[in-house]
Amino acid sequence: MTTSGTLEWASSNVNIQKGCKNGCKYCYAARMAVRFKRCSNLMEWTTQIQVDPSKVQKNYRKRNGRIMFPTSHDIYTSNLIPCLDVLDKLLKSGNEVLITTKPEDYCIEEICDEFQKYKDQIQFRFTIGSAYNAVLKKWEPNAPSFDERVSALKRAYFEGFKTSISIEPYLDYYPHEVIEEVEPFVTETIWLGIMNSKIPKEGRELYNKKLYSKDFVSSLVKVCTIKAKGKLRLKDSIKNLFKEKRKKNERGN
Repeated sequence: MTTSGTLEWASSNVNIQKGCKNGCKYCYAARMAVRFKRCSNLMEWTTQIQVDPSKVQKNYRKRNGRIMFPTSHDIYTSNLIPCLDVLDKLLKSGNEVLITTKPEDYCIEEICDEFQKYKDQIQFRFTIGSAYNAVLKKWEPNAPSFDERVSALKRAYFEGFKTSISIEPYLDYYPHEVIEEVEPFVTETIWLGIMNSKIPKEGRELYNKKLYSKDFVSSLVKVCTIKAKGKLRLKDSIKNLFKEKRKKNERGN
């Protein structure tokens, strides 16, 4: 049985706000918000952000399995304080937390300083879809640069936290260059995944289906496996692509 979404990484998730400033043009959360009439478009999702006080003030108990925080928005300077409050409650309750973010170096510094005594319960998973700032800016206009994300990774690594990387979606033909840069500072895993073609309309003209063709993905995985030195993991988006190819070959025979 395959999993999807956050269940590939954690048993449950926590979010504290509607909207996200990053403005990622492939954002699944934004697409779902538009689909279910929670906002009208990506611009509204990016600019009319609302932190939910009830989710910040909630008393979080110990849950079964790992918690992923956040999943539908990011952590950045403007929402750092409520994010720290929620992380504090989750960790004090004994939860294991996977902190997922396109990291701002300042925010990672604050999290590391605040939760040193809980480092055994924390794993960072930093999203870096390209080693090129021009590509990142095109797809993730308000998110940190490549250099800042790598700096945040190094900070967490040298502070003794568990670190991992998500290259999902990879945004150009060169995700192996991301792997080469980050691998020495990753204690756990490097995840590779493709972009879902069902993306907000703002990203459709940027979408390059050749990047996610079966033949290219197959060759890419071989290169990335070597570069990752045993740390590469494939998201179900890639595994399912290979299953589809195998089924077609079987039907052809």
